[in-house]
Amino acid sequence: MKELINEYIVTRKQTKKLYKDLLERKDEMIDDEEIEKAVADLATVRQMISSLTYSIETMSLGRFRGRSLNRRAAYEREIPVSNEILAMNSDKRQQMPFEKEENQDEEEVKELLAKEISKVLDAREREVFNLAANEFSHRQIAEIMDIPKSTVQGILQRCKSKIIAEGWVIV
Repeated sequence: MKELINEYIVTRKQTKKLYKDLLERKDEMIDDEEIEKAVADLATVRQMISSLTYSIETMSLGRFRGRSLNRRAAYEREIPVSNEILAMNSDKRQQMPFEKEENQDEEEVKELLAKEISKVLDAREREVFNLAANEFSHRQIAEIMDIPKSTVQGILQRCKSKIIAEGWVIV
């Protein structure tokens, strides 16, 4: 940590030198446009010096102004979590390992039913129907397929009427 603080101190010294050089060059400038750019550069360099000073102070003291580094709000604390739990929480439809055996037969039946139902639909209707079955909203389907939302609604309505005409019950 001391090496990092020393690097920050060296960087702050160099930045202060840059600030002085910019200030001298600004005094020599004649063109108003160049002076405006120099003033903006000076403001940026001043902010950099201020940030460096704050960082050096924080690292040297081991705390933020008015509070310890270790005393943080609950949302700022890091909570270690295993990669397996993160992976399972990334997809809400993903099942726990012990659930796969029980639901495997149900999934196979659902897939077979979906294939049977999709035989009566044309390619575009099948695509929209599959997206809707995978819990995409009408708006999301419209964005994915680059068609209006009303068209998606019409296609889904046709799908439902074709499915009902084939004798399937929509739940």
